[in-house]
Parts: sequence; C-alpha cells; structure tokens
Amino acid sequence: MALAECRLRWLEEPVWPPEDHAGIAAVRNTGVKTAAGENMISLLEFRDFFQAGALDVAQPSVAKIGLTETLKVIALAEAFGVTTVPHCAYFGSGYLAALHLVASMPGDVLFERLFLDFPASPFAPFTTPVGGTVAVPQAPGLGCDPAPEWIL
Repeated sequence: MALAECRLRWLEEPVWPPEDHAGIAAVRNTGVKTAAGENMISLLEFRDFFQAGALDVAQPSVAKIGLTETLKVIALAEAFGVTTVPHCAYFGSGYLAALHLVASMPGDVLFERLFLDFPASPFAPFTTPVGGTVAVPQAPGLGCDPAPEWIL
C-alpha cells in the first residue's frame, strides 16, 4: 500500500539524515504530508526547508532553540504557509515551556505529548490530560514550581 493511501496526518522526519531537505521534499512530492524540525537548531535551517518546499508541518523544539528563536520560526512558517506544531518530548521544564508556547499560539494547535504516564509527576496536574486537554499553569515563569515533596 502506498503511504498516500494511509491518509496520514503527516510523516515525521521521513529521511536520514534529518537535515536532508531535498530528501524530505521528495517524500512530500509523493503526496505524503511531511513534518520535521526537532533536530533543527536555527531559523536559517528552517528557512532552507521552507524554501525547498520540504515541510507541511514545522516542529521546532523550544527546549533546543529557545523561545525567541521558536517564535521567529513560527512567524516564518506562517509566511511560507507551513503549519507549526512545536516538538515536545519532555517531562520537566521543556514540557512546561512547550505547553506555554502552544497555549500562546492562535487557533487550535496540536500539543505533542508522549504516550507515557508516570505514577506521579512533580508538575501535576499540568502533565495529566483531562478530556484531551492539558491545563496551562498561570503563575510567573513556567507557571508552576515542582511539588515540594519532589525537592530533596
């Protein structure tokens, strides 16, 4: 069966090495939507992918490139007609930073969350989805401190 027939939302990082924008563009040209970005380290790298017509979905990692650079990537992606779904394979501060970033984006934005639940979390309840949504902490900074019993 051809991948296009699978009606995937997207195929993430479909070639190796992940910086091969021509290879990813070739996959996209088959009709399969492509996503990449968790390994990119700069706005210029995203620009090269956008100019190559390689991506349907940009996935910048706020934990890797920072908030300011991620916001620039989001703006550039929009200019190229590319959707942004920030990468988030984190459980601590990176998770909280990505959660705040997604909450600040206009419209309904998918939030990447690993399908791994721990019996307890220092940042509960913000790490536990309820009805398909995750609460966003509202305190200063990342919005919450770890539960005191987690601090040694």
